[in-house]
Amino acid sequence: MTAKTIAKSILGSADTTHTSRIKIILAFAAVYLIWGSTYLAIKYAMDTIPPFMMAACRFLLAGGVLYAGLIISGVKRPQLKHWYSAAIVGFLLLTLGNGGVVIAERNLSTGMVSLLVAIAPVFIVILEHLHQGRRMPNKETLSGIALGTLGIVFLVGPSNLMGASGSNWIGIAAAMVSSLAWSIGTIYSRSAAKPSSMLMATSMQMICGGVAMAVGSIVMGEHTQFDVSRVSYASVAAILYLVTFGSLLAFSAYVYLLQHVSAARVSTHSYVNPIVAVFLGWALLGEAITPQTMMSACVIMAAVWFIAKGTAKIKSAS
Repeated sequence: MTAKTIAKSILGSADTTHTSRIKIILAFAAVYLIWGSTYLAIKYAMDTIPPFMMAACRFLLAGGVLYAGLIISGVKRPQLKHWYSAAIVGFLLLTLGNGGVVIAERNLSTGMVSLLVAIAPVFIVILEHLHQGRRMPNKETLSGIALGTLGIVFLVGPSNLMGASGSNWIGIAAAMVSSLAWSIGTIYSRSAAKPSSMLMATSMQMICGGVAMAVGSIVMGEHTQFDVSRVSYASVAAILYLVTFGSLLAFSAYVYLLQHVSAARVSTHSYVNPIVAVFLGWALLGEAITPQTMMSACVIMAAVWFIAKGTAKIKSAS
């Protein structure tokens, strides 16, 4: 199975224009690679900034800058119904989705969290079929789900994932809620009312999600624990990275992909992000890449191919 074959399966039918194919490839690269690194950035940012406060600053800053830039450039202001949809999507994807991640990372390692939220493709495939009234996923999609899950378990190790040692069930529950909320938001966003500008929709979702996170931060009393004099340069740099790359670039790419390929295909980033996290651990922290890691990577990439192939068959048959 070559990289060209995988790319062709992810991109879909051959009638896609050359420009669109390039855009989709770049968008997948952003979602696959950048989001794989954000788990590490979130950990650095939370070292000296409370989690929900950090996340609220991230999305309010990114969404506010993007929204202001679009308005100044002459993009039409969104309607009230667009703000309603953005509030729902922002709450599901960011407040619950990303919020669950930051809570989980307070109790678990970044690698463990990235592996736990990788269950998203399973949720998305099931929810899509229930929502659209279709029969159960075909054998390719089911094979992809099974392989992806197997690869994740093999990568982290069954004893570390399920054993009592080192496991924090609050963190695990938060990661699962995050994954489910992200899956529901992903499916809902495809049919929700949106302005004509994809970037405008993205900025609105980040603003709404950021506002909800700010409210959550206040309710949890994070402002009483925050000391601006103790904020480290590493935390500031991490937030800037999350704003520019994790939010403005990668989240925009994610929203773009949802409008051009199936949600199940987009969700394959959940299987690739853990590989990126493992690589960063090796490159930046000196962690060894074992034969077990390499084997897991092969299994996970095979899962990506199977899910892409399965959803492509469903699309062509509908």
